[in-house]
Amino acid sequence: MTELAVRDYAFAHARIRGRIGDMPDDAGWQKVINAGDLETTIEAMASSGLLHWVEGFPRNPKPEEIERRCLISLLSISLFVKKSLPGQWKEIGLWLLQLPNVLQIQPLLSADSDKEMLLPGSPFLSIFNSSIAERKAALLESEYAVYLEDGRTPEDCWATQFQSRLPTINGHERRVIIRITQLLAAHQLLLTQALSPDDTWAQRKTLFERLKRQLAGNPFHAGTVLIYGLLESIQYERVRAILLLRAHRWPSMLLRGLS
Repeated sequence: MTELAVRDYAFAHARIRGRIGDMPDDAGWQKVINAGDLETTIEAMASSGLLHWVEGFPRNPKPEEIERRCLISLLSISLFVKKSLPGQWKEIGLWLLQLPNVLQIQPLLSADSDKEMLLPGSPFLSIFNSSIAERKAALLESEYAVYLEDGRTPEDCWATQFQSRLPTINGHERRVIIRITQLLAAHQLLLTQALSPDDTWAQRKTLFERLKRQLAGNPFHAGTVLIYGLLESIQYERVRAILLLRAHRWPSMLLRGLS
């Protein structure tokens, strides 16, 4: 561990450790799942380490508002992660910052897309009033073209970009990054096997725990920051799924794999 590394990552590490420590355990998630209606679920999340995701929510937000607010929270986390990475990690920081917008590509290319759902400063604002064909053509001319492949979702294309964006690294940092890459690749392979929703959530939970275990040892490197970002992306999925289920009043059995 060098003084330079400690200086570069000390502030981010302190915040990250606090946020990860607050993340709900199995009992916390069960409390959220058992909360019942939407209003009670939001209250349970706020008191279970998920305040970042629901702070400022109205008592009974509509599904569209849930989607947008969760994405704004994800954008905030992506900005924090990007700012916490040193210069040589610029490409990874930009890649992470693109995720909230990547999640809006499919809705953008649908007939019922809503301009109000776009994020603040969205790169898609200027093309929204065009036809769907024109939107796609514009995307294919943009930096988001790499996320448009036939037969694959933009999210899947985004995930597979990780390896190509990495800088040259060595030592403990390199070992952690290699392990992260292996975990993500193995997880993506599992998801190609047409898992049931319950099994998919179970695999996300396994990935979450395996990523957390990579935090052992020297924490002052980019791997810690990236693991935090990945953990929060899983939190985003869980929070969004639970809130939308409550808002739509879908059956609670759909949450079985989350607990």
